[in-house]
Amino acid sequence: MSSPHSAAIGELIAAGHLEQATELIGILAVTGLVLREVNLYRRSWPGAPLSGADLRNANLRSVDLSGADLSGASLRKARLDGANLQNADLTGAVLVGAVASGVDFSGAALSRARLQGINLSRTNFARADLRGANLRQARLRQVDFTGADLRGTDLSGAEFWQEATWIGCQWDRQTRWMAGQTRPP
Repeated sequence: MSSPHSAAIGELIAAGHLEQATELIGILAVTGLVLREVNLYRRSWPGAPLSGADLRNANLRSVDLSGADLSGASLRKARLDGANLQNADLTGAVLVGAVASGVDFSGAALSRARLQGINLSRTNFARADLRGANLRQARLRQVDFTGADLRGTDLSGAEFWQEATWIGCQWDRQTRWMAGQTRPP
C-alpha cells in the first residue's frame, strides 16, 4: 500500500515514534505498508502490526519484534541478524535473500514462509511452527530446532544440517530432508 497514510506512518517509524505508529496503524486498519529500506536497528517494537508489509532491504539488525504480526510480509534482502522475533507471526512471509544469522524465532509461526538459500547460522527455531516452510539450500550451522514443527517443510539441499539440534521436533512423510536422509540425524 503506497498512500499518504503509509508515508505518514513511515515517517513516524523512521523518527522512532513506534508507539504512535502502532496506534495509527490500528486506527486506520492499515496492512501492506511500504517500508522499504527502513532502519530499525536496535529498536524495540514488540507486537508491531506489520501484516503484509514490504520491508525489502530493511535494516532490522538486533531489532525486537517479538510477538509482531509479519504475516505475508516481504523481508527480501532484509538484514535481520541478531533480531528477536520470538512468538512473531511470519506465516507466508518471504525472507529470500535476507541475512538472518543469530535470529531468535523461538515460538514463532513460520508456516509456508520462504527462507530458501539464506544463512540461518546460530538461529533459534525452538518450538517454532515451520509447517510447509521452504528452507531449501539454507545454511543451518548451529541451528536449534528443538520442539519445532517441521511437517511438510522442505529442507532439501540444506548445508551444515549435521550441526543443527533436532531434539523433539515433529516431521511427517511430506517433510523433505537433505539428500539421503529420511529424518533428522
